[in-house]
Amino acid sequence: MQSELLPVLLQDAFEMVELQGRSLSGSAKTSLQATLRSYRAELSALRTRLKECRSMQTASSNDCIREDLFSPAGGSQGSDAGERARMLTTSDRLIKGNERLKNAHSVTLEMEGMAASILNDLSKQRETLMRSKSTLSYATQQLDVSRRVVQAMARRAATNKAVLYLIIALIGGVLLLTAWSQTNVAARR
Repeated sequence: MQSELLPVLLQDAFEMVELQGRSLSGSAKTSLQATLRSYRAELSALRTRLKECRSMQTASSNDCIREDLFSPAGGSQGSDAGERARMLTTSDRLIKGNERLKNAHSVTLEMEGMAASILNDLSKQRETLMRSKSTLSYATQQLDVSRRVVQAMARRAATNKAVLYLIIALIGGVLLLTAWSQTNVAARR
């Protein structure tokens, strides 16, 4: 029966989304967990309603059988009026039981519709999570490329700085050598 299989399928879907959601981080993971908790609560409420409907259905059918078996005119011949009254009573009970079954059936159909809606929502959320995962993967790749570019720029800046210090040292050395040679020439005269 679909009403028995649907909660199991929903539980499996919840577990699958939860497993996939573990790879998320931060607020996305928190919001997913909150949404899953609310869906699980709804599923629990729907299971409870389904059990109530089933118990109502079995109780009503058991009541009808018990009343027919233990009625005072169950096996004896009674008057036509008594027989007619019992038949009307039985007919009323059957009508009421049928109405209860129809109500239980409509509740079950409503529950199946809600479960289908929940599955649809979960499917959409899974697609969103998969898109987010691919976007995060792309962003991570781009950040790696950017990090490599920044590291290359830092190496070039360090190389340029070293070359600049070397040039300054050479110019300073040339100036000192020139000043020293000037003082030696002036001292020889």
